[in-house]
Amino acid sequence: MIARHINTLLLDFDKTIGFMKTPHLEMYCEIAIGTGLEIDADYLLYRLKATPLGDAWAEWRTSEGVTHREESKDEESYRILRASIAEKRIRAAIVEHLDGGVTEIIREASMKIAVAESEPNRYAIYDEVREFLIQIKSENISVALVSNHDWNLSQITDGLGLSPYLDAVVTSARVGVRKPHQEMFLHAMRALRATPESSLMVGDSLEDDVQGANALGISSVLIDRNGAQDLDTGNRKIESLIDLWGEAQDECKQ
Repeated sequence: MIARHINTLLLDFDKTIGFMKTPHLEMYCEIAIGTGLEIDADYLLYRLKATPLGDAWAEWRTSEGVTHREESKDEESYRILRASIAEKRIRAAIVEHLDGGVTEIIREASMKIAVAESEPNRYAIYDEVREFLIQIKSENISVALVSNHDWNLSQITDGLGLSPYLDAVVTSARVGVRKPHQEMFLHAMRALRATPESSLMVGDSLEDDVQGANALGISSVLIDRNGAQDLDTGNRKIESLIDLWGEAQDECKQ
């Protein structure tokens, strides 16, 4: 599946090569309730899952995509942005339970959530990732992470032992835009001196990764680890990164 003319691999992080040990919204619940929010944990989790993430980013949405360059001028500004997103999501999930005291608890919990998102020990990688990256690098293919993720994504990947296999780490927190904004992909290609024709994007989001890359002429592959997504756009789908490498090997033998 990695054609012979591809010399640059662009990878998403979350649900592509890595994941949070405690799923993101479950972490929201743990921290909010631990901070003093008196609400049933299962109910809060249900309500958070039912509240679209896109609604929380509405304030920063432009015709090109979500843009937050001013809030990405430094880590402190970005952390405040992430706290505001967490607060919006929790408030929207339990709007009928809000009062003055609850609002203060949510604000405090939201800042804790923003900090927790940056902690490397909260993340892990999928079993096949290290072997896959070793194989990819043995073929002299450059690898960049291109992810809607935290300011400290480089520290997170370093803590996971992935730094030797990555030539660039591009995170929306520092670029100031979120995929599918084209600047995310362009930033990665500039860092690696790559072209759209020689690049391949692999990620778990049809809109952010597949369609975002395709808009620039970059080939893409959807990774669907649970086999739950339909793909009718003519793009390719895999359930593991090993599938990507295995098909590339088969192609080379033909």
